[in-house]
Amino acid sequence: DIQRALSVSLAEIDNLKEGLKLCLEASMQISGMNCGGIFLFDNSTGDLILTVHNGLRANIVKILSKFENTSETALLVKRGAPVYTLVEKLPFPITQHQKNGRLRGFAVAPLFSKKRVIGCIALSSTMLDEIPLSSRIGFETISAQAGNVIARLQAKKQLQESEKHLRSLMQRAEHFAIYRLAASSSAPHKLEVVFVSPSIKEIMGVSDPMKFETWFENIHENDRERVSKANSKAFQTLNFDEVMRINHPHKNTPCWIHAISLGLTTENGRLRYINGIISDITELKHAEEVLSEKEIALQAKTIKLEETNTAMKVLLHKRDEDKTFMQ
Repeated sequence: DIQRALSVSLAEIDNLKEGLKLCLEASMQISGMNCGGIFLFDNSTGDLILTVHNGLRANIVKILSKFENTSETALLVKRGAPVYTLVEKLPFPITQHQKNGRLRGFAVAPLFSKKRVIGCIALSSTMLDEIPLSSRIGFETISAQAGNVIARLQAKKQLQESEKHLRSLMQRAEHFAIYRLAASSSAPHKLEVVFVSPSIKEIMGVSDPMKFETWFENIHENDRERVSKANSKAFQTLNFDEVMRINHPHKNTPCWIHAISLGLTTENGRLRYINGIISDITELKHAEEVLSEKEIALQAKTIKLEETNTAMKVLLHKRDEDKTFMQ
C-alpha cells in the first residue's frame, strides 16, 4: 500500500524537493526508522549533499549537510550496495556530535539512474538497531523506483531553470532578438514562431512578430534576392548567416541587421526547430563606413605625400645638376 501510494504521488508531482520528501517519508514508514535524509551527488563537484531530511537534530543536520566526493561516506555510497549496520560499526570514524545524536541502527539504499549512482536514502533510528528483514525489500524497492523519478525531476528542474534564464534574456534583449521557429507539418518550407524576443518589433519594425512571413518584408530591394536564395538553401544546410539592410518603417534611413540561425532535426532527419538570433548592427556598419572613409582619406594623403617626396627628390637632383653645371 505504501509503495502504491508513493508511485501514484510521484507520477503527479513536478517538484524535485517535494518528490524527495515523499520518498523519504515512505522509506521511514516502511522501515520503522524515525529519522533520515536523502543525499544527492552534485553534478559539478561530485560532493554528496543532504537535500531533504526528517527527524534529525539541527547539530546533526549541520554535520551531515555535505560530504566531499573523496570522503569515506561518499565512496561508500558510490559502491552502489545497501548497507545495514549499527552507527558505531560504520567503516569510518564517528564524531562526538554524531554520538550525541543517540543514533543506533543505520541503513543506506543507493539511488540509481541508468545504472549510475546519483545519491542514496540514509535512515537511522534512536530506538531500533536495525530494519527488520521483512521491511528491507520494501525499503530497497522504494529506492529503486525513486532513482529514475528523481532523475526525471532533476532534469525537469534544470529545464525550468534554463527556460527561466532564457525568458529573462529574451525580455531584456535590446539590440538583439532570440527566436525559435517550428517547421510546419503541412507545408515543407513553412515556419511557425514558437517564441521571439519582444525587441524584434524595434529591430525589424514588424507589427506582429508571431507571423514569421512578415519578418523580412521590409528587406532592402538590393538584398532581397540574395537573402531569399540563402533562406531556401538553409533548408538543406540547416545554417543561415546573412547581413542585410531593411527599410525600417519607423526610421528615416535603412538599418542593418545580422541574422544567424541553426536548424534542429528529428531522429529521422526531418527539420523540427530553427533557433536563431537577429542583431541590429547599424551602429557597427556606420562605424565601419566612417573608418573606411578615414582609411581612404589616409591613403589619399599617403599618395600625395609620396608624390611630394618624389617631386622634392627631382628638384634636389636638378639643383645638384645645376651646381655641377655652374662649376
